[in-house]
Amino acid sequence: MSVTGLAPVFLVGALSVFVRPDLGLTTAGLGILVSLYWAASAVAAMPVGARLRRVDSRRALALAAGLAALALALMAVAPTAWVFGLGMVLSGAAGAVGQLAAAQFLADAIEPDRQGLAFGVKQAATPAAMLLAGAAVPVAAVIVGWRYTYLAVALGAAAVSVSVSVVARRRRAGKSDRSSSQVRARGFRRAPLVALSIAAACGAAVATGMAAFLVELVVARTADTMLAGGLVVVGALASIVLRIAGGGFLDRRPGAAMPLTAGLMVVGGLALFGLSVASTPAVLVVLVVLAYGAGWGWPGLLIVTVVRRHPGAPAKSSSYLQAGSWVGGVVGPMTMGVLIGQLGHTPAWIAGAVVLMGAGIGVLVSARMNKAHWVTY
Repeated sequence: MSVTGLAPVFLVGALSVFVRPDLGLTTAGLGILVSLYWAASAVAAMPVGARLRRVDSRRALALAAGLAALALALMAVAPTAWVFGLGMVLSGAAGAVGQLAAAQFLADAIEPDRQGLAFGVKQAATPAAMLLAGAAVPVAAVIVGWRYTYLAVALGAAAVSVSVSVVARRRRAGKSDRSSSQVRARGFRRAPLVALSIAAACGAAVATGMAAFLVELVVARTADTMLAGGLVVVGALASIVLRIAGGGFLDRRPGAAMPLTAGLMVVGGLALFGLSVASTPAVLVVLVVLAYGAGWGWPGLLIVTVVRRHPGAPAKSSSYLQAGSWVGGVVGPMTMGVLIGQLGHTPAWIAGAVVLMGAGIGVLVSARMNKAHWVTY
């Protein structure tokens, strides 16, 4: 489900070498388009998170898939970059609804001591969307073109929306009194959430910039479009494995989320340093695995920690973290695009490495300042 809301933004990055010339976009313009998606998600996060408790999460998931299908269809036929940008805004709103509704659904349906694995699978939707986008590169390049690729994904999203709607109609929505009482007992403190969301924003800024411009980097270094698409697939697989494995680990060690997140960010930052200068295929494969696996394998660890701490308001509490990540998604691709356009790939990727490692330090600082708050169970 979550893949449908995320597919549009990752398709833009993976198919950038085809989309840019067709729509007359510069590298910076591509970054702005990607930023529109995350901006729409960030703006929608808080109001959506506050209202989802009163809505059947299945209906919200169906709505998200329907909006994503509409956005993808609009992007497939867009005659100009302006219309394409409108599709990005609509898909960003769909992504916000889908991510927060999925958090609400899992928190209601899964016991806390098993939520790590469940949220790991949920967060694997992000690299799964990347995987879909990477696999679309050879299809778009050789067989059908980028517009028909978008249209095919739109039809898939529409099918998901209809299927979930049918399931939602057969089920009566229910609410959990247990969760509400737990929220009253534990309280809802914004300060720790805001501190963590700032670190998440920095980490997400780098990760989304990397996702948007990895293909451009590899093509610039190797002139091999197929290799670039293959590396996106490899990186996505690494991130999927780490997110699921990390979530399962948290079910056994719930207190390890903060140091593990910080460690992953630091390792990811070191990999970005390597990507700033690497050019041989074998080295690129290793660095992409580390950059995507570690540098973008951490979001589920933070989200499950937040949801466990606020069991009766999972959508509302996770909306702070998601909003921070999506603000990073606004800043990251735009800044990365400008840096690449003005200074070249090497300085831009070095800057990303520094910011990602700084985000890891920020997570540790937030954890130490709010240690008592983040004890989950």
